[in-house]
Amino acid sequence: MKKENVLWIWILPAVFLVFSSCGYRFSGSRDMAFAKNPIIIEVFENRTMENGAGFLAANRFIEVFSRRGAAAGGEKDAGAADVLSGVVESMSISTISEKSRHQPSERRLTLVLSLTWVGKDGKILWRGKKISGDRDYRVGAGKLETEQNRRRAVSDLAGILGERAFYMMARESGRRAP
Repeated sequence: MKKENVLWIWILPAVFLVFSSCGYRFSGSRDMAFAKNPIIIEVFENRTMENGAGFLAANRFIEVFSRRGAAAGGEKDAGAADVLSGVVESMSISTISEKSRHQPSERRLTLVLSLTWVGKDGKILWRGKKISGDRDYRVGAGKLETEQNRRRAVSDLAGILGERAFYMMARESGRRAP
């Protein structure tokens, strides 16, 4: 047997094992796993004083669900897809460390969401109440820097809650999440 043939006998299975064991999937092989229909994510209702929190949270949920192949683009269309709606119930901020008395250096942001997944037939498929999480952020040298850090913390936390909600929906729907 030629040396090149022996080499291919070992290389081809090795390449196959690498791609099959690392979770790699070719494009187009994504499935929605637990969702029978695409899910349209509406802008969340905002009950906080944080400007745009509902919009920011919904955008992060769209990113998370899109990565998992479960989000549909476009507008809510006469029963064409399931709908995930949400409410940003509350957002609180507390100081967790101080540089000196009355001068915070780090704060903790806590976000509470309530979500409802409604099927295209109008039936409630899942409801998540008071899903919460927290994220720490640094207080900047100026107000603008602190505001940017807080907004980034809200965005990061919304992404984390989006992941959590996705897996909760998958688990409670009785189907496997990717």
